Parts: sequence; C-alpha cells; structure tokens
Amino acid sequence: MGVSFAPTSLDPESAPLTSNEPSRHSAAGDPFLEGLVVVLVAIGLFLGLRVVFADSGVRGVAVAEWVALVGLPLGLLRLRRRRLKETLGLGPLPSGSVPAALLLGLGALPMAWFAFWIANVAAPVDPEAARILGRELVARDGEELLVLLALAAVTPAICEELLFRGLLLRTLLRRHSPALAIGASSATFALLHWTPDGSARMAPTLLLGFLLGWAVWRSRSLWMGMLVHGFYNATLLAGAAWSLGPGPARPEAPPTAVLLLGIGMLFSGTHVLMLRTPTPSRP
Repeated sequence: MGVSFAPTSLDPESAPLTSNEPSRHSAAGDPFLEGLVVVLVAIGLFLGLRVVFADSGVRGVAVAEWVALVGLPLGLLRLRRRRLKETLGLGPLPSGSVPAALLLGLGALPMAWFAFWIANVAAPVDPEAARILGRELVARDGEELLVLLALAAVTPAICEELLFRGLLLRTLLRRHSPALAIGASSATFALLHWTPDGSARMAPTLLLGFLLGWAVWRSRSLWMGMLVHGFYNATLLAGAAWSLGPGPARPEAPPTAVLLLGIGMLFSGTHVLMLRTPTPSRP
C-alpha cells in the first residue's frame, strides 16, 4: 500500500508532558509503564464485563467498551494528571483527511473479506455462532439501523481507537520503532476480538489494526483512526444488510473485481494521506 516507516520516527506530541515540567513528570512516574498498566487493566475489565453482558449481544459489548475502554482509562489518566490531548494523540486532522479515511475504510473491507476467507480455511467459524452474530448485525428498519450504527460502528470506532491507537500505540512509540509499535498494538487489538467459535475473525481484525495504526501514526491524529474505523464498520454493516462482504456466515472468497477495487482504494487512500502529511520524525 506504499506504506513506509522511519525507524526513529516519533510524533513530537507523544510525550504527555513538556520539558518545562520536570517535577510533575517525575512525580507521575514512568509514562511508558504507566500506559501499559492502564491498557492491561482496561482490557481485563472489558473481558470481565463482556462475560457479564454476554446475553445482551451488541448492546452489552457497547456498554463494556464505553466503561472499560473509555471511562476507566480516562479516569486513571486524569488521576495521574496526564494531559489527555497529548497522551492520546488528539491532534487536529490534516487537510484531506476525510477523503483519505473514506478510501481507506472502504478499501479495507475487501481485503478483510479476503483475509477472513483465508483464515476460515484453517479455523472455520462455527456456523451456529455465525448465524447468531449475523442476525445481530442486520437491521430490520431505519430506526434499528441507526441504533446498530451507534452500537456497532460508532462505539467501536471511538472506544477501541482511544485505547489501542491512542494510549497503547503512543505508549509503545516512546521506546520502540513505529513498525514494532504498530505491530504490537495491532496484535493486541486482534486478540481482544478472539472468541473460541470464531478465531478466523482475528485475521481481518489484525489487518485492520495495521492499517489504523499506520493512519494514526502518519496523520499524527487519533481522529484519523476513528474516521477510518467508523467508515469500515459502517460499510461492513451495510454489506451485512445486503448479504455482501465478509459477513460471519459468508466464508467464500471475495469476487476478483471487488478485491481489485479494494486494493485500488487502499492505494488511493494511502497516497492522499501521504501527500497531505510529512513523515513523522523526532524533533
């Protein structure tokens, strides 16, 4: 996709504290270890809440995400007196971000479909579990569609990006190269979506994680990840409604034309974003 990493790259805004605040920095402890602890606690709480709300379907998962992936990390960071804008990378979007995000989000879907098909050969999704999930992702009317978009498109785009491409990625960038940081955050993101009856779904999630991580790193803005993630989720829901795309009950390969279209969109999206943004580098 024309993606390149500079081994020493790091967004200048990565550090949550500026150099003229040494006493506050030392009092708060090591931001790297602190960030990892917050991420681990948030993931642990999310997994616990997901079990508690297991019978509530998509609504239960949404509640668990807002509480564990947003509420808990923000609360802990505020208690540690971290500046949220810098710590999470909530910088302004560069010009041309929305078209680039749209191209990346739409282009990622055929690639995710292909990855799901490949992974399903090695670890087939349980048909009954797939049918249950498929029913939850299909709206029966306009009102239900709006609710589903809020729960399964907007909520993950905000909550998961805040934890994985916000706190975790920026924490890892403090000590590691962009490639390693993006890879580790993407693997953690994929593991969060693992289920015993649907291991194949981790493959497209891992692929999406790499794309989101690169987009956030390149744009220096977490908002970019939220946009791409939101467009991807909304397209996935639309595909489920029309029985198209990598739905849980559709393990066949994507049509060649659709796959080529997705590759073209990904190339176009990365090209637009790279034209609009300089390569992040150390100050």
